[in-house]
Amino acid sequence: PKTVVKQLEEAAVGALPPNPTIENLPKITWKNRRFTQEDLLTRKGAKGRKSWMKSHGTFLVKLNYQDLPIGHVWCCS
Repeated sequence: PKTVVKQLEEAAVGALPPNPTIENLPKITWKNRRFTQEDLLTRKGAKGRKSWMKSHGTFLVKLNYQDLPIGHVWCCS
C-alpha cells in the first residue's frame, strides 16, 4: 500500500476544478480510513488554519463511507 505522503504527493500533481467539493477531490486511504486534504476545500469566508502545526504536516478531513466529513486530523510530514 502507498504511504500517506506518497498519496499526498500524487494528489498535488492533478488539476482541481475552480470550486472543488469533497466528491471531486483526491482521496487518501490509510488503514481502511478515507481522508481528503483540508486545504483543498474552499469555504466562503474561511481564513484557513493559522498554526505552527501546518508547517510540520497537513490537516486532513476524515470521511465516512458516503464521503461525508466526520472529523479532522493532522498528519505529520
